[in-house]
Amino acid sequence: MLSPEKVGTEWTLSSHKRTLDLLGMTALMPIFIPAAIAIADTIHSVDKMNPIFVQTRYGLQFEPFTFYKFRTMPPDVPPDTPSIGGSDNRRTVLGTKLSSKHLDEMPQTINIYNGTMSMVGPRPLIRQDIERTFDILSPTEQKDWKTSRWVSKPAVFGRFQLDNHINHYESAGDEEFIKARAYADIAYAAHASFQTDMGIVLDTARAAYNTFVGKEQDSEHLRGESGAQMFQAVAEEFGIRVTEQEHEWWRATLLAARCLDDIVDDQGIENLTIQVTDLVHGRRIDGMTQAEAEAFSEAFGKESPEKQQSLLTIYLALPSFAAQKRTVSTTRELARFTKLEADAFAEMLFLDSTDNNRIKFNKWIRNFSRTGYLADLIIDSNKDYRSGNIGVKVSSLQRASLGAQAILVSCF
Repeated sequence: MLSPEKVGTEWTLSSHKRTLDLLGMTALMPIFIPAAIAIADTIHSVDKMNPIFVQTRYGLQFEPFTFYKFRTMPPDVPPDTPSIGGSDNRRTVLGTKLSSKHLDEMPQTINIYNGTMSMVGPRPLIRQDIERTFDILSPTEQKDWKTSRWVSKPAVFGRFQLDNHINHYESAGDEEFIKARAYADIAYAAHASFQTDMGIVLDTARAAYNTFVGKEQDSEHLRGESGAQMFQAVAEEFGIRVTEQEHEWWRATLLAARCLDDIVDDQGIENLTIQVTDLVHGRRIDGMTQAEAEAFSEAFGKESPEKQQSLLTIYLALPSFAAQKRTVSTTRELARFTKLEADAFAEMLFLDSTDNNRIKFNKWIRNFSRTGYLADLIIDSNKDYRSGNIGVKVSSLQRASLGAQAILVSCF
């Protein structure tokens, strides 16, 4: 049993917090695994780099440990780079997007499982960060901060990370950023508990969701905008100038695809043709507002007649993929129809052109989509079989085979 009454050091050093770490990260795996595969594929395909960055950082009692994250800077950046927040202009375009959404931190799940990090706590620091913090703090603050780092494992989530996402301390300068981080570390060590950890995790999840769907208080982003921005960042890495019309189509179609997928899950495939027809004509469908449906219809109307017909054919073909997956008898058939479905989705996002860079980008879109669909199938195969969305039960060995296919797709 977890002990909610433990506070401060009793909680940060307790076996109960360790149990919460393991249970919490295991629960997040269905979300993390497909996302991590897709991100690793993107970094490998676009920036031609090993997607995993390995660094020595300092944790509990200032002991060194091996730290993992997704690479956001070119390989020639020195490994002992101080963590200076989101203002670092050495990041790649894609790395900047990943860092702004904190998606580069996903590999830290390895550190949680091996016990060098926790789910909630202070940030893991490199030696230069520690030395700079001691230089800035007063003697009394130095003592309090050293105590806080002596009794708290570094973590993925934390109050400072959350507050910095909102307040952007780095914009006030290096000294203010470091002080804010140190004060948050001291406060966490003094008041840590089961309740505070859960509160930080829930607040972080809420902030992440709001960022993804465009509900940030300091932004005018619409739903689907985060995905469109990611595609634009990748396209720019390929040397492509994405037009405003192309960006708006990505935003609109990503939102529409998500809503149509929910309709298939909740209502089956029978009503999908009606929903697609309504959407094209600017009529609201389940899961979308009237304004969003009109925005989709407007973006659709700006495409050429040939592209409109092609897109409409793809949308109306989606029910057939769902129907075929319900009747398969082998995982080989299931994988084949899943890849065909992924290719149809990718075709909706392709950029028009015979330009070589755009052709390469479209190939990346196809592989990205296949990787995501296969990863989603691995995670949800048991649920999909029970609900009747697929016609074959997938064993653990077969899921491993599908996972290998997803990795191979992401590498080529």
